[in-house]
Amino acid sequence: MMRSIFVGGGFTKEQFLWVLPIVISFAKEKKIKKIIFEKEINKKILSNKVLKDLRAFRIFEIKKNFPINILKIFIHIILNINLIFNVYRSLNKKNLLSKSNEWTFQQFLHGSWDLINLNRDVNLKFNFFIKLKAIISGIMKLELSKKLIERGTSYAFLDHSVYSNRWLLANLRKKNIKIYNQAVTNFHLQKKYKDTSWSEIDKRILSKLKKKSSIINIYWKKRIQSKGNYAASNLSFKFLKRKKFSIPKSKYNLILLHVFKDSPFNVIDRRRIFADYFDWIENTLKIIKYSNESWIIKTHPISRRWGEDQKKILSILINKVLTKKPKNIQIVNHVDKDQLFRYAEKIVTFSGTAAIEAIAYNKKPIVICKSNIENFSNNILLRPNSISEYNKILLNKINFKVTKNQRDLAKTIIYARENVYSMKNKIGHLEVYRGDSNIIKNKSFKLVREKLLSIYKFLNDQGKKLARGQTHTTIDYEV
Repeated sequence: MMRSIFVGGGFTKEQFLWVLPIVISFAKEKKIKKIIFEKEINKKILSNKVLKDLRAFRIFEIKKNFPINILKIFIHIILNINLIFNVYRSLNKKNLLSKSNEWTFQQFLHGSWDLINLNRDVNLKFNFFIKLKAIISGIMKLELSKKLIERGTSYAFLDHSVYSNRWLLANLRKKNIKIYNQAVTNFHLQKKYKDTSWSEIDKRILSKLKKKSSIINIYWKKRIQSKGNYAASNLSFKFLKRKKFSIPKSKYNLILLHVFKDSPFNVIDRRRIFADYFDWIENTLKIIKYSNESWIIKTHPISRRWGEDQKKILSILINKVLTKKPKNIQIVNHVDKDQLFRYAEKIVTFSGTAAIEAIAYNKKPIVICKSNIENFSNNILLRPNSISEYNKILLNKINFKVTKNQRDLAKTIIYARENVYSMKNKIGHLEVYRGDSNIIKNKSFKLVREKLLSIYKFLNDQGKKLARGQTHTTIDYEV
């Protein structure tokens, strides 16, 4: 059977432009002659160079050859009825946090839960049909994975690892197919029994960067001035120019929100104590209402662009768990994060960039999920193992200071994430979010298309390096 590479169908038009040169060079290096596309190729958007390179391969388009209709969906439901039933009855917060569930099944649960959260109604509720639809969406991805396995797929390039795509990822990795996931313009190789993050910094790269402290510090200063390479951070710091935050007279603690309906499951941390962002905030509110300290809840800077009204969501959650907002809790939106970080006592977040930023500001953050910075330094953050431990951390006085070496490490990792592991600057795109207009999406597409020929060799080299064993795409000249 002819070996093949699969390309997922969720890449945007703009992503498709720069993804294909990577896939093509990877395939050539691996001497693979067949590429399977989940969706039909829109040849009108591709450059002559890409179209020419594609002629060297046998192309197979899944949706063209296996169109989906109601009858096929019904048949897949019948064939998988036992699995559907098992997922449905297991789909709850308790099972999401279970350490005893088999790994593949646990991924099915997380993928479906993702879709449920995404499709909650205006009151944050979901019904039988939303739950069932989420599972069926996963079943269709599972059936796709079976088709790919039957057709000799050896490698897969997926647009992301969450929502129903998690079902596809789970079954492909179970069958030993090598999977490269895309996130933040980075492709990274997934392991079979454990998720890999786009920002897992290689120790050798980190070692080289540590010797470039002047470059790191210059970038950090630019970042605080909203001139970094991460749009969400630029927006947070940008508010310094617009509106000064009125610092409370008493000391305060800071909670940094994520986009609630976005997925927290790019990397599934099976040791976490809360199921998702909703569960985390509900339990946090229940705890801090007993606090004698002031608490500021900061909305996520791109939540509006994502299509989410976080103040409304917080209002619903507060009414659900507290009846009314306590006087010691303040919700802020468009304020400067630099000020917030400098004067906060405790900084709490679920995971992600904000936790590393807190360390750079000399604050040991309280987090729910594992952070990659823990691989390089012990006792650099607080990650509770139970709700009771979380309660104690939030309500008691603890030394939240970090060392100078830890602050420098945080700044170095932020630099590596945004300049070495993210290819944003090289590709030249805009960061586009779910709620953005077509004007922004089209502008980003045009920017990438105009730059494509000048970076074509760079993209080809990335594909070759992945094929030769590199686990992540990286911008080499920065190190």
